[in-house]
Amino acid sequence: MEKRMWKTKEIAEEFGVNPSTVQRWVKYFQLPYTSTSQGHFEMDQKTFQKLKHIHLETKTGKKLRDISFTNTSLSEPSILKGRMVSANQLDERFERLGIQLDHLDRKLQTKADEVVEYQVLQQRKEINELNDLVVQLTERLTSMEQALISKHEVAISMDTEHKPMKKRRLSGIFSL
Repeated sequence: MEKRMWKTKEIAEEFGVNPSTVQRWVKYFQLPYTSTSQGHFEMDQKTFQKLKHIHLETKTGKKLRDISFTNTSLSEPSILKGRMVSANQLDERFERLGIQLDHLDRKLQTKADEVVEYQVLQQRKEINELNDLVVQLTERLTSMEQALISKHEVAISMDTEHKPMKKRRLSGIFSL
């Protein structure tokens, strides 16, 4: 007698959930399954019954961590979470985490340096543009001042040229 094998999609349709939800349950509770050549999950009737139990429990509002299997020898996630880990394994994990933190810290510092460098370059560019503008305005102001001075000099020279003529006229009138 051949055992019935359930596909993820069939179970999802049976329960009215998304196939990824079924896969998540299988992985979370470490339920047995086989993979097809295309990578699809196939589960036997016993696993289907466990998934049915999970589905009913979640419908009542239970969280996955609170769901238990009373008549099964399945290792529950809560038991797996409480298992002992050797000091060496902890040290290795902490060392790996430390290395990862150092790596991330270096990347963050490098990125911060790049941002600051970019900002400094942008500010330098703005300062150069402002300096060029100041030079242009100074040149313009100088040329305007020179034009004003030359106009003033012309006006003064015109005044001095007219005054002697008036004196000559006046002197000519009185000398007669």
